Amino acid sequence: SSQYLWCDAKLLGQMWGEKTWEAKATIGRKLGWGNGRAVDTMLAQARAAALKDPRKRCTFHEAGYTYNDAVKLGNVWRMTASDAKATVEHKILMGLERNVQRLLGQ
Repeated sequence: SSQYLWCDAKLLGQMWGEKTWEAKATIGRKLGWGNGRAVDTMLAQARAAALKDPRKRCTFHEAGYTYNDAVKLGNVWRMTASDAKATVEHKILMGLERNVQRLLGQ
């Protein structure tokens, strides 16, 4: 129910040395303790690290998107499905996944 998505937890988990599901729990605890600002700061650091190391990033399919989603987004953005997948992965990394979800009606 928070603003943080699965891919955010993946990034933070890598930074914290935790599995994604453990990072989700850690995020929840930090939010419960009123440390939302600290989570945002750490997420920005994790994103910066992932910019330098593609292995730390969330893939299109890890984020739960399908080929049909890529086609739909490609049509919206006037690009190929492959380019749409790459664009989605970049948007996820930049913290703009909610915008992608809105375009897909999610």
